[in-house]
Amino acid sequence: MKTIFRKSYYLIPSEKRKKLPTFFFVSMINSFLDFISIAFLTPFVLLIINKEKIDTFLITNFDIRYEQKHIIAALIGLIVFYLLKNLIQARVTFIQSKYLYSIGSVLSKDLTKTFINGSYKNFYLYDKGKLIQDFHKLPMIFITNVLSPIYNLLSETIILLLIVSVGIYLNPYVTFFSILFVLSCSTILFFLRKNKTKYFNETIASSYRVALNNLMNILNGFIEIKSSESENKFIEKFNHSNKEHNDTMAELTTFKLNNVRYLEVLTICFIAFTIAFVLLNSWSFKDMVLLSFYGSAIIKIIPSFNKIINAYVDIKSNKHAVDILTSYQFKNSISKSSIPFKDSITLKELYFNYPNKEVIIDSINLEIKKGDFIAVTGKSGCGKTTLLHIISGLLSPTSGTILIDSEIKQKDNFLSFAYLVSQQSFIFQGTILENITMNKTKSVDLKHINELIDALDLRQWLNSQPNGLRTNLVLDSKSISGGQKQRIALIRALYTRPELLLLDEATNQLNETLERKIMNFLKKKTIDKELTIISVFHNSNLLDYATKQFSFNDQNLFRL
Repeated sequence: MKTIFRKSYYLIPSEKRKKLPTFFFVSMINSFLDFISIAFLTPFVLLIINKEKIDTFLITNFDIRYEQKHIIAALIGLIVFYLLKNLIQARVTFIQSKYLYSIGSVLSKDLTKTFINGSYKNFYLYDKGKLIQDFHKLPMIFITNVLSPIYNLLSETIILLLIVSVGIYLNPYVTFFSILFVLSCSTILFFLRKNKTKYFNETIASSYRVALNNLMNILNGFIEIKSSESENKFIEKFNHSNKEHNDTMAELTTFKLNNVRYLEVLTICFIAFTIAFVLLNSWSFKDMVLLSFYGSAIIKIIPSFNKIINAYVDIKSNKHAVDILTSYQFKNSISKSSIPFKDSITLKELYFNYPNKEVIIDSINLEIKKGDFIAVTGKSGCGKTTLLHIISGLLSPTSGTILIDSEIKQKDNFLSFAYLVSQQSFIFQGTILENITMNKTKSVDLKHINELIDALDLRQWLNSQPNGLRTNLVLDSKSISGGQKQRIALIRALYTRPELLLLDEATNQLNETLERKIMNFLKKKTIDKELTIISVFHNSNLLDYATKQFSFNDQNLFRL
């Protein structure tokens, strides 16, 4: 538990960590009000009913007699106190919840920020289904099933300690044996249920991830699943994993709810012990106050113990959330290279392989002059895309040097003057304009965008859209063709006015007439020295647009 507490503390973002003292101070108000309402309710009622005691007290201290109006005033005061108490506690609860869930929001943002600013190797290696779970769901699990239970554990323990303190003051003997009895029963209960919490911690995380991945398989493979008539197989696989996860959650819920059954037995034993004590011993008014206090306290003790046990179960069962979140320490953060591209880029003896995999690039040497149009061909999977990734700065070579106008490019620096367009065009949930500007909607150069739309022959399609550039596209939209997606991606790239354009079969879904129109447009920009292009081609008929032509074979480039 100590390790979980320590990790949880450091998972809280620094700006939120500074507010922890305020959070606990406000939280103590709730605990204190709960304690007051428990400790003094029954004694207060008993004293009001005992006219002789109150009458003596009022005459002795205030020289007035106890009348009915005093009872009414006292009861009104009691109602007002509980009304104000609950109004204050409702506000405090709102502040607590807002604070805790804001931690989840910041944590999700920081995880996503760390990932998107990190190395492409992390993107390449990680399971996307797992990332969705870790970045979106795990922070909320951390808040609801770890941080909130930690707070409950601490606050309910403080309430119990206050109750015990008053009990010791009223009758140390009874309180001591009550504590001994409760601690013994709690220890046995925790020991018997310890292994079960470990099971929940291991099973919940894995079963959810499997169910999520099976669902993503269905969403991503719609066409192939329909074509192969495999709908039932995929549904069965998803249903099996989802049912396993839900069954585990049902088991955990039952496990937590059953704690109150054990506590009920504990309570009956405690009441029996108390009655036996009263019957076997003479007792005074002070003992009556003690018993009335315990009568009120037990109303709170049962749910408090239940909260403490459930908090323990939640924390231990969701330890995986803390472990996974603390494991995200992406290194190799990519920054933008500030080196300008004036004349040439030179690749010297580049060598690359992924960890524990065969060599992809071996001793490549290449000079890229300003205004070059370089074409690269080669069979699928030979390393063409990897080469583009290295040139752009997404990947760093295992060895070798990249020179920009004789200045060595540092590793893990993305070229600020380059833009890489992949063959799988990225379309996200947003308007066409947002997809072109990548959500940069301030100071938009609409004139430049419209020029590119005309140059890439997308005007007719755009005019057919209900809201033009303001038309919404859905995530990975199937309502537009592959060729339209590729042209949107090209417009997006050219809109940034890059000096180096890297094309990874970026026009392979266009017909040859449209491809040639676009290549003519790009070729003119290279002749005017506005653009330098390295393009991986699938269509050998387009090689004549290139000033330099290379074939990628045997981990190296060969001039054609």
